[in-house]
Amino acid sequence: MTDSIYLNLFDEVVVNRDDSKTDAIERRWLGSLRIPFSTLYLNSKIDGTFCLNKPPVLLGYEYDSKFWNLGSNNVNSASTANTYLTIFLTIDPTLQLPEPLSLKCDSNEDEEVLQYAQKWETEMAQNFKDRSFKALAIDLNAKFVLVTRYLKPIKPPEELLYNLSATEEVMQRLARFVSLIPIVSDNMALPGFGDIWCNSSEFLEMLIGDEEEHAILLCNFFLYLGKRAGIVLGNGIPEGMTAYVIVWEYTGQEPSVWNPCTGVKLEKKIEKLQQTDLIQDLEDILIVHQMTGFPLNMPFVDLQSVTEAVYATGVHLVDDKKVDFALAVYIHPYPCNVLSLWVYIAALHKI
Repeated sequence: MTDSIYLNLFDEVVVNRDDSKTDAIERRWLGSLRIPFSTLYLNSKIDGTFCLNKPPVLLGYEYDSKFWNLGSNNVNSASTANTYLTIFLTIDPTLQLPEPLSLKCDSNEDEEVLQYAQKWETEMAQNFKDRSFKALAIDLNAKFVLVTRYLKPIKPPEELLYNLSATEEVMQRLARFVSLIPIVSDNMALPGFGDIWCNSSEFLEMLIGDEEEHAILLCNFFLYLGKRAGIVLGNGIPEGMTAYVIVWEYTGQEPSVWNPCTGVKLEKKIEKLQQTDLIQDLEDILIVHQMTGFPLNMPFVDLQSVTEAVYATGVHLVDDKKVDFALAVYIHPYPCNVLSLWVYIAALHKI
């Protein structure tokens, strides 16, 4: 149940080689989609159009500005920087779903409060069977805790609080920081303990956590900025169990929703990345070479994870003797020992 299904999208290109009588086929990586197996298991099937995780730059490619009608997802000029994949996945025969667990834990909460919270959870689950409700969480001490106790203003690292007058910019910076903390499910981090909620201090000390820990930390950072923020729990396709941060604006505007695991504000137009410094450096190279490549960005966990991410792109499978490879690695340090790793890979085809 902790495994994931990875779908990698490639552009299959026919390449003419002067030293060979036959054409060669190269596969150039465009993006990937991760689907937790638990999502497919619990839903029996996945059917829809989903946005791929792609690099901010794809050398040798540009985005189409056409309007695309993809079922319920309309892709227009506001989202042309995204890549979408329509898929249908199913399990045949359908697997039997497990019976929900009913855990009994000690608690420091008042007994009357505890009973009321449990009664509220039961009533909501009966009245709204397709929605997720949670009044009590289990902490690291294996005790029931009211989920509201996890939410309180927490001051972000001082290095992230510059230019506070630009609130939106600060919020994006904080969301980026939280998204760089590695995501590890409770089943892997704490085997046999079920769904454990760590508070923000524990999360920053461990530097691993699942969706709830990321959402709680980002929400607490937003509360420090004076925002009216909360947590949204639910089931997403293809993400599975999700936890987002919702922010209500005092001006009466529509609330904004943030994905703390990706650092993205939902429904937001993503501006095209400008790599002016890189483009300037590559002008001379492009005169005699045709280049394909991309940057990969990920939280640094270990070398094995980095190697697997690079191998998944298939760049190393290009066997043309006239192709040179380029590799650059950069680690950007953030507060609390959070590391953002950039791996830039390029294949230079001599013209």
